[in-house]
Amino acid sequence: KTHASSTLWTVIDQSEDLERGIEAEGGQVVAMRQHSEMQLQVLRLYRDILRFARTKADEERTQIARHAREKFSAPILRTNVTRIEYLLGYGRRQLDMLKQSTKVQFRR
Repeated sequence: KTHASSTLWTVIDQSEDLERGIEAEGGQVVAMRQHSEMQLQVLRLYRDILRFARTKADEERTQIARHAREKFSAPILRTNVTRIEYLLGYGRRQLDMLKQSTKVQFRR
């Protein structure tokens, strides 16, 4: 299911700056939607976790990447900003603890 608000592309009026987009059929301009600041923070955290995982041995790297994939693919409403902010903070704390620990271990 896709909703207009969740698509990567949005159609903007031709009167807006043509240099920012690609002209499509019918005189409309198609432009890539910018990520919100919160989306960028989530992506940044995910990349930081995967970068950290690359510094570990194969087994731990796989375990960290699998755990991150599970947590980041869990369904959450985009409109639940409070929950997303909480999870971002929780994720950052978890990453900091992982960086300080000598053994990687996750609870289910």
